[in-house]
Amino acid sequence: MRRFLMLASNRLVLEPGAPYLYPYSVDVSVSPLPAKVGFSEGDAHGAHGSVVCLDEALSGRWDEHFAKAEAEWLLPYLLRLQAGGRVEEFELIADFERRNGYAPRTVESQGE
Repeated sequence: MRRFLMLASNRLVLEPGAPYLYPYSVDVSVSPLPAKVGFSEGDAHGAHGSVVCLDEALSGRWDEHFAKAEAEWLLPYLLRLQAGGRVEEFELIADFERRNGYAPRTVESQGE
């Protein structure tokens, strides 16, 4: 079982009456190792997603997605993990709470 923290999205805060904003999000799971990064975009039947390893997430292929999901703040954590360092879930949660004023949503994954 793997738990993903839903840490970044360009739609975390939507103002009433705001125009439609095509959604991008980034989720992170740091336990069990190896860490995984989830990318998703779109709504309903048009949604797409992928769960990738750190090397793939940091390969440059996902840079635009990180930017659109307002997820650049996650990069130092992911780079630390990629370099063999530790990142604890509580660190990510605390940073998210500091930025947003509430705890991130989570989702449990049955697969790897």
